[in-house]
Amino acid sequence: MIKAIIVDDEKIVREGLKEHYHWAKYSIIVVNSFENGKLAYDFLSQNEIDLVISDVVMPEMNGLELASKARKINPNIKFIFVSGYTDAKYLLEALKLNATDFIFKSIDFDELDTAIERVVEFKQQQSRIKRLEKQVDRNISILAKQQLEEKTATRVLGAIIDGDPDKISEATKAAFEICSEMPYDDRNNFLYHVLLLPTQILQDVPAENRGSYKSVEVLLGNFMKCKDMYSQFEFILSSLMEASDRYSVTKKPESNAVISTIVSTINDHFMDPISVTSLADNVKLSPAYLCVLFKQVTGMTINQFITQTRLQKAKDMLKDVTYTVEEVCYYVGYLSTSYFSRLFKQTTGLTPSEYRNSVCESQNKN
Repeated sequence: MIKAIIVDDEKIVREGLKEHYHWAKYSIIVVNSFENGKLAYDFLSQNEIDLVISDVVMPEMNGLELASKARKINPNIKFIFVSGYTDAKYLLEALKLNATDFIFKSIDFDELDTAIERVVEFKQQQSRIKRLEKQVDRNISILAKQQLEEKTATRVLGAIIDGDPDKISEATKAAFEICSEMPYDDRNNFLYHVLLLPTQILQDVPAENRGSYKSVEVLLGNFMKCKDMYSQFEFILSSLMEASDRYSVTKKPESNAVISTIVSTINDHFMDPISVTSLADNVKLSPAYLCVLFKQVTGMTINQFITQTRLQKAKDMLKDVTYTVEEVCYYVGYLSTSYFSRLFKQTTGLTPSEYRNSVCESQNKN
C-alpha cells in the first residue's frame, strides 16, 4: 500500500482530489491533506509517506521548498506538482528536485494516471530491490552458519579421533565461544549440531558399544534438561569425551584401512573429477569425518593429496617430449592449461615447459 498526502491551499482541490480520484486502483491511500507546505512538512517529519501531491504556490511554505526539505527526511519520497501557474521557473525548479511530474490545473485525471503509474513502478522496483537484498543477506547468513559449523566440526572431530582430552576441551570451549552471542534458538541448534557430531564416526560401531550415543533421542532429551550454558557445556564435554573413548576402542584400528582405500581410489582415478563427497560415499563415512581422518593419518588434506598425485604424474609425463603440455594437463585431470601451469609453478618453482627443459638438459649431460 502506498501512503500519500495532498497539499493545496484550495480546499476544493484538496477535497476533490481526495474524494473523486480512483486511488484504490493503484493501492494508494490518502492519509491526510494540508493547506500549506509548513503543515505538511510538520506531518512528514513524524510520519513515513511515499507520495506527496502538492500545489506549488502556497502561503508559509511553497511546494518546492516543501519538496526540498522533505527529501532530506526521506530521499525516496515522490512528488507530483499541480499548479495553476505556467511560469517556466517553477517547472525548472520541479525538474531540479526530480519531481515525478508537473501537472497544470485544472487537473486532467489522465495526466495524473500517467504520473501515478510512474510512482507505482518506482515503488515496485524498490520492493524488488529490498526482496533481493533480504535474499542476499539470508544467503550470506546461511553460508556463514555453514562455514562456522564446518569449522567447528573439523576441530571437534579431529580432537575426538586424536583422543586428546585437552584438545576436546579446547574445541568444546571454542564452540561455546562461537555461539555465546547467538539468539537462544540459534545457539541451541548450534549446540545440538556439536553434540551430535560423534554420530558421524560412531555410525558403524555396534549399538551396544556406543554408550550415550546409543539413542540420539535420549541424548538430546538429557541435553534439554540442562538449565544454563554451564550445565550445557559440562554435558557436551562429557559426551564428547565418552565418544572419543568409544571410538578409540572400536574404530581406530580401521582408520589405516579406510585411508588406504581412499589413497588407492585417488591413484586409480586422479585423471577424473574427484570430490570429497564421492570419496566419503565410497567408504560410507561423512565428508567431514573423512577429511579429519585423512589429515590425521597422512598429514595433508584430501585435496592436497589429489594435487600432489596429479602433479607427480604430470612430472613423469613431461619427461616424454611426445606429449604436449596441453595433453599432459588434460590427462592428469585439469581442464585449464593456464590453471595447471600456475599450480605446477607454485609447487615446483618452474612452469611445465621449464621443468621439461631442465629434465632434458639433465638427461643430455648424462
